[in-house]
Amino acid sequence: MSFPRISSLVLAVGGSVWAFLLLWYTFGYLHYTAGGAFFWLLIWLPGFFAWYGYIRRAFGHFLCRRALITWLVSMVANGWSFFFMWAYFGRGSVGDLPVIVCVALSWIFLAIVLSIACLIQEGRVRESKPKAVTEVGENEFKRLLDMHRKGDG
Repeated sequence: MSFPRISSLVLAVGGSVWAFLLLWYTFGYLHYTAGGAFFWLLIWLPGFFAWYGYIRRAFGHFLCRRALITWLVSMVANGWSFFFMWAYFGRGSVGDLPVIVCVALSWIFLAIVLSIACLIQEGRVRESKPKAVTEVGENEFKRLLDMHRKGDG
């Protein structure tokens, strides 16, 4: 396995663990209003796009068939999470932060660094377009058409 595939596998598993760990924390602060739901959607949605990209990359595919988009989505989503968590919790000194927030910020920083490394390594890689099943050469098409015509006559 290549470094980007291993990294995406680690990030996908880690993202699942963090989603599970922070789910109780999110719902503890969630107010059941439309504004609150929209606010939490803004927090969680970019992470789900990045997580989906990690899973696709672990299986050898990319978002929109381009590695650049996969790793840019990861960097933007993790950058957004880092910005939000730092803005929300970083009002005091680092020593005043809860342990889970410090670990989460460290994890997000690691995800950004891994995304940058993977972007540098495979930034220009693209998936090839899947070939259509019905695509046959001209000679093969003529042969199949002749066989079909002989069968009808």
